[in-house]
Amino acid sequence: MLEFGDEGSSQDSYEFFTPDKNIFNTSGFLPVDDLSDPELIRFFDKERRHCEEENGQLLSFFCKQNNHVMLRAKEIMADRPHAHIMQANAGYTPDENIVSTTSWSYGVFNSHLTQGNTNFNNLLSVCSSQFNLALETGQRIFVEIQGKQYLLGVPSALRSV
Repeated sequence: MLEFGDEGSSQDSYEFFTPDKNIFNTSGFLPVDDLSDPELIRFFDKERRHCEEENGQLLSFFCKQNNHVMLRAKEIMADRPHAHIMQANAGYTPDENIVSTTSWSYGVFNSHLTQGNTNFNNLLSVCSSQFNLALETGQRIFVEIQGKQYLLGVPSALRSV
């Protein structure tokens, strides 16, 4: 047994192992395409305001009353991923009846699902990296197409209301 200050020998080091295969490390992300202008009109209406563009490419816009639409290109170029924090029974003071969750645009639903105190009452795991490396965190959704399973990742568009 090693004590503080002792140096372990190379024989005491851990050996590397091959992780078990599971649905998280064998499924690729669902391939998605950028939406064309006719598709954007069909899904989000023709009227757009506060359009954000870079090099002639549409990145995001507002539509209808308070809808913000972020397109795949914006999420890919952003340093920090987009997310929605949603609360039920939210008030101005802390309360044990508040239920909150975070959904990330890179395919994580219900990350950090909590009731009341967010430090103690976690119901689902927290995504702790903006790089989407820990695919088993939060709630994930898989789809099966022609017998192949895919994990939802960055969508073509994300609308927040």
